[in-house]
Amino acid sequence: MSKIIPKKVNKRDRLDLIISTLTAPLLFIIIFSSIVLIAVAQIDGVEEYTTDTEYAPDAEFSADVIWGYAPLTVKFTDESTGNPTEWKWNFGDGSPIIDGTTSDYQNPTYTYEKAGVYEVKETAINSAGRNTEIKSHYITVVSPYDPDPQSPEYAPDAEFSADVTSGYVPLTVKFTDESTGNPTEWKWNFGDGSDIIDGTTSDYQNPTHTYKKAGIYEVKETAINSAGRNTEIKTGYITVKSLEQISEKEPDAEFSADVTSGYAPLTVKFTDKSPGNPTEWKWNFGDGSPIIDGFTLTYQNPTHTYEKAGVYEVKETAINSAGRNTEIKTGYITVKPSDDSDLQPSKHTPNAEFFADITSGYAPLAVKFTDESTGHPTEWKWNFGDGSPIIDGTTSDYQNPTHTYEKAGVYEVKETAINSVGRNTEIKTEYITVKSSKDIENTDYSGSQISDEKYFTRDSQDESDTETDVPPQTQIIETITQFYTTHVEDISTTFIDDKDTNTIYNNPSSDPSNGDSIVNNIITVIGSIISAVIVAYIQTKRK
Repeated sequence: MSKIIPKKVNKRDRLDLIISTLTAPLLFIIIFSSIVLIAVAQIDGVEEYTTDTEYAPDAEFSADVIWGYAPLTVKFTDESTGNPTEWKWNFGDGSPIIDGTTSDYQNPTYTYEKAGVYEVKETAINSAGRNTEIKSHYITVVSPYDPDPQSPEYAPDAEFSADVTSGYVPLTVKFTDESTGNPTEWKWNFGDGSDIIDGTTSDYQNPTHTYKKAGIYEVKETAINSAGRNTEIKTGYITVKSLEQISEKEPDAEFSADVTSGYAPLTVKFTDKSPGNPTEWKWNFGDGSPIIDGFTLTYQNPTHTYEKAGVYEVKETAINSAGRNTEIKTGYITVKPSDDSDLQPSKHTPNAEFFADITSGYAPLAVKFTDESTGHPTEWKWNFGDGSPIIDGTTSDYQNPTHTYEKAGVYEVKETAINSVGRNTEIKTEYITVKSSKDIENTDYSGSQISDEKYFTRDSQDESDTETDVPPQTQIIETITQFYTTHVEDISTTFIDDKDTNTIYNNPSSDPSNGDSIVNNIITVIGSIISAVIVAYIQTKRK
């Protein structure tokens, strides 16, 4: 019993093979232009002839990027089979062909400097032969001055939208192609297992598709023209709900954090507060850490540690069988560097603190506030508690403001100190007490008196003034000291009630009979020609 064994050999092995087989009992040699096919009949007692043979490679390659703006750097990867030992590349832009045997030639990196659509050729070579792979229109390089190319020489940029992205089965969706770059062919994958559609008419450009089962579906559109193709993928784009879900509503995502500011490493406990009975939660903590997604309490109320300083956005997506909703809080978590031990500008939020030069008095009461905040604030905001406008500014007038309280009351004062890192507020409750002039309690007059003092009593009923040497029982309301160098000075005064008493001290003394008087709320003082007159005016209320 014999069998036929075909052997394929290369040219170099033909002669040796032929000679070595001449002694075989039966030999058929068929010679073709490129190979020798030898069939050896094996007879009992004679060993079968065997030899190692080699094949030419099958060239294949890929690129990490096939579209981009000039200059475009592309990494090519050889994927040839058949154990090539040499590689030759033609990048299609007129640059020299490269040819070598090292890994640099097997997987070269090349930069296209000019815009254009380029053909790429790779030839894979071994001792048995060579094979060439040609990819036409493979690399598309766009001019950096043409960021939205509309010419067919460029591959399109796929984009699409849908008239509805959520509803109940059966859900019919109208897709609209919004691709740029003049595509002439469109391919769609609706993600529900239905057939991929591919065509060149408007029905393929803007298709309508009906989803017949509940689920959340990814949609892919590939836009194609003569220069190339591009695919847009929208994950979780279409949500189709079952009829049993009609009475159920998607959740409304909401959350809070136990701390929103601190030093690295900062551990934050997030609490889900979403209504609508979510059963799944997805969190993005904004610091580049992996997004977490799950169904347990750990995912509903996660704890996360921020290792690096920064200001972070946090996103929570709450999900149930009816749909999903996302809450985004921008700039929500502020993490400060751990090595900032001193309060330095732009490194720590300030610590607001202030005081007032007076905290109690009669209306109208002018109060001078002084900022004592630490941490280098550069802006100050004040709320004086009496309904007046909040003031906010960066100058010394805002740092140390003066405010007049016009009405009686007990007032809370708030100061917010601000710098580039953050803000802090100091609140002093019932800090300013303003009393009405009607609330003045009469007490016996006391205090040192200067000689030649006179007491002028005003009767507002008849607007007359009475001079007396006997001090009435009074309470001191205000003292003003002024200097006068002329003969006559007028001092304006205000009477509090129906009957007020005003006292004038003259030093050096002046004779009241010479004309010191109070008429129509004006105190007229006659002083000396050659020396200044010091007038101490005390406004009082008589019992």
